[in-house]
Amino acid sequence: MPKKHFFRNPKNTIIVGTFLFVLSLFLSFYAMYYSSPRFECIKKISLPLAEDSANELRIEFPKGVGERIYYSINLTSNYDLQIKLYFLDNDGRVMSESILEKGNGSFRKRGSFLLDRSPLFLRIVFKGVPSDRVNGTMILRYSQVDILTLAVLSVTGTITSLFGMGFLAFGVYGYLIEKEFERRSEKKKKIT
Repeated sequence: MPKKHFFRNPKNTIIVGTFLFVLSLFLSFYAMYYSSPRFECIKKISLPLAEDSANELRIEFPKGVGERIYYSINLTSNYDLQIKLYFLDNDGRVMSESILEKGNGSFRKRGSFLLDRSPLFLRIVFKGVPSDRVNGTMILRYSQVDILTLAVLSVTGTITSLFGMGFLAFGVYGYLIEKEFERRSEKKKKIT
């Protein structure tokens, strides 16, 4: 009896289809993880306020930072305080600006910024009463994505999903036909 081709056996086709479909799910979940804000920058702040504009901090971002940046600020000072956040691009131009006001005591705020393009720096300027001191923490969360890698993950996930579903459908269809053929063969044997 001649050997059957690998894909002529419906069970093999179902196994390959299931494997490809599970692989596509894995690739999709990895693409979501890859593009999620999984990087974190924690900046401890302990800054005495002066009268001039020297009350600033600068945070440099790595190359390829995503356009959405999440922040969490926890600060304390004795007097009112104004916090200005400036996102700067490669040329030093301001891409986005945000002003946060704080009364005396502690200040907590969470949120996110959606920028037009990837920032290079964050400049934080504190304005308040001279001789006051600002203490606290600022946490920034962001994604760092290579667009080519994300595109390859997405396309590969889509292709493996389509092939996986095709093999599954072909395998299940072949299995059902094979079982129906066996059932009819047994029925004919009983009649004769």
